[in-house]
Amino acid sequence: MMDIEIKNLSKRFGDKIILDDFSLSLKDGGLYGLTAPSGRGKTTLLRLLLGLLPPDAGSITPGVRYSAVFQTDRLLPNRTPVDQLLFVRGNRRNRDERNHPVGADAHIGPRPTEHLVGADAHIGPRPTEHPVGADAHIGPRPTEPPVGADAHIGPRPTEYPVGADAHIGPRPTEPPVGADAHIGPHLGRRDRDAARAFLTGLLPEESLDQPVGELSGGMQRRVAIARALWADSDAVLMDEPFTGLDETTLRHTADFILANLRARTLLLSTHQKELLESYPFNWLTLPPLL
Repeated sequence: MMDIEIKNLSKRFGDKIILDDFSLSLKDGGLYGLTAPSGRGKTTLLRLLLGLLPPDAGSITPGVRYSAVFQTDRLLPNRTPVDQLLFVRGNRRNRDERNHPVGADAHIGPRPTEHLVGADAHIGPRPTEHPVGADAHIGPRPTEPPVGADAHIGPRPTEYPVGADAHIGPRPTEPPVGADAHIGPHLGRRDRDAARAFLTGLLPEESLDQPVGELSGGMQRRVAIARALWADSDAVLMDEPFTGLDETTLRHTADFILANLRARTLLLSTHQKELLESYPFNWLTLPPLL
């Protein structure tokens, strides 16, 4: 993680100046609330940080991984709240089992899906290629069946079992079906249970199996917030996250956000500063343009 430095940032749309030589420092792990009148540039600033807009001038610290809550929820309406979380990341407790090493061991040796480069490039055939030269065609190629007496003994590698065992479980080339469909083969019950437990901090248990398109607007907003907190990131950006929430739910949601930041930087824009005065935010405002 790192501090986020915004230096001499400028952005305009046509003749309308939104930011002019704007600078700001966000300390690593800091809690920041951003206020300004509507149309003054809060959303533009967040989109510049996310890289969704290019600045006209100035710089922003590169290499920061953000997760975000947008003004619109941007959820998948036919999937459940649990699915929304699993699409951005599986269970944080076993992510290192699926990812490459990090820190001192990162990139020692080629990644499993990459070939060697440089002096070692092409030493030995690539996994998806057959040998060439003197060794070419010694023995059947991996994707070909045996020939001769042994031909067709057992199913070919690219065929499925037949008879009593046919179709037991999903075929290797097919995605999971049902609740886990399209969430990727590396995610399992542990990921789903962890995401479900996380969501119960914001939503009633009975809502977790419903498509989010069937939930109220306030519940959908809370799913979007949970998704941003669940994702792996260095900083969390939230654009009016409490829209549609009553005061009691707003305070409960704010408590949940602060409890689940995991020491990340938070920058949150809001028109509801008066309801958040008791929270330890550093309050910022965008300067007026002359």
